[in-house]
Amino acid sequence: METTSVSLITMFVIEAYANLALFLMNNPKNNVEDMHVMGGGLRSNNPNDCGYLGNLFTDYNIYVEFNIFGDPFTAYQVLHSGITITIVPLDATNTIPLTKEFLKAFEESQGTYEVEYCFRSLNTKLSSSSVESNMLSYFMWDSLTVGVAVSIMHNSDSNNGENEFAKMEYMNIIVNYFE
Repeated sequence: METTSVSLITMFVIEAYANLALFLMNNPKNNVEDMHVMGGGLRSNNPNDCGYLGNLFTDYNIYVEFNIFGDPFTAYQVLHSGITITIVPLDATNTIPLTKEFLKAFEESQGTYEVEYCFRSLNTKLSSSSVESNMLSYFMWDSLTVGVAVSIMHNSDSNNGENEFAKMEYMNIIVNYFE
């Protein structure tokens, strides 16, 4: 088999990158057109200017993000794969924390089965313990990434990353791998 798919595919990466890195290494002719990844933070070189804490709280570095920090070597491999990547970093996702107001507005916007499913899933997650404590630590990391990706694909005629959820900034990023 020369390729893994007859047509081009889009990948969503909302976890540590080990499985995807292995897939890319074992399937060099993989027909992956682009990737939409949740991960990292695109900030100043000065950690004091970061502004947002990470989502993996360690004494080592309070700004780290789980998907990248969990396996930086495989993240490096994926980010250097040559495939077009849209990164939705913590910088973006941390601007939309869950609040009581958000949850109430979401509950009042039940118009389709899809919205009802999303609300019920989120509400179940939040009601498993104190809503107050969950809202302080729960952000819509993966949800925003998927929303941005689907919106970009929906607007694919414009081919410039337009979407309904986030302002896009094109960046040429150099990734350094430090152990």
